[in-house]
Amino acid sequence: KRSELNGAETDFGVAGNATLTFGENSEVLLNNHIADLRSDIRFYGYGAIINQGKIIADGTNGNKSRYIYPDSFTNEGTVEAANGAELFISSTNRSNEDVISASDSILNLNGTWTNESSATVDAVNSTVRFIGNWDNNGILNLTDSRLDLEGSFATEDIGVINRSGDTSTYIEGLLDNTDDTLVLDATTGSYILNGSIIQGGIITQSDGAVLEFTSSTNNRLDGAVLQGDLVLTDSYDYARFYYGASFTGD
Repeated sequence: KRSELNGAETDFGVAGNATLTFGENSEVLLNNHIADLRSDIRFYGYGAIINQGKIIADGTNGNKSRYIYPDSFTNEGTVEAANGAELFISSTNRSNEDVISASDSILNLNGTWTNESSATVDAVNSTVRFIGNWDNNGILNLTDSRLDLEGSFATEDIGVINRSGDTSTYIEGLLDNTDDTLVLDATTGSYILNGSIIQGGIITQSDGAVLEFTSSTNNRLDGAVLQGDLVLTDSYDYARFYYGASFTGD
């Protein structure tokens, strides 16, 4: 079964307290700008969408914005952003249990959500943004892509990241590293602090991977110990050290 949202600003979803399930053989195409899968259509309530098939956000037509934002969204199938789409998946409660992917696109994962242990987020030549209250128990596969870690999260929430090509990871939220160790090595690559804070714990650097800083004056280490050199690569790079934060210069 195929559902195509070809018109601009088209809505498809649920009204009131209801659950909409896309079955295993279903395909939903978000083909034009502001094509939405959502809840609260005509009637307010707690609306849930469960995807067991395939949802494709295609950025070929119109502007690039496509949205999935019911109150609750569970992905048990495949969600794809392709051809330059910017896909926003935002729900109060969201769970990815299978595959969410982006190719030449932007993927925004917002709200309170979990990437389950059985799940992957795959990106090729794309930007992936983790926003809100999130937890990655699965695997991120990134090729020639940018990963933005936003919101508030702990070191253990970052999970497994497989990188290849020209892939970069930006910390753009509040990283709680208290009583933990943030390991930067050949597997993780360098992390870039961009207007954000790392609280507590130890940050290790090896195999050429370092903690980098942008020019934002909001870059802060709060009580964290950076083992090794402090590396400020570009002009106007900025780092603040608060509450006993230090670097060892080994």
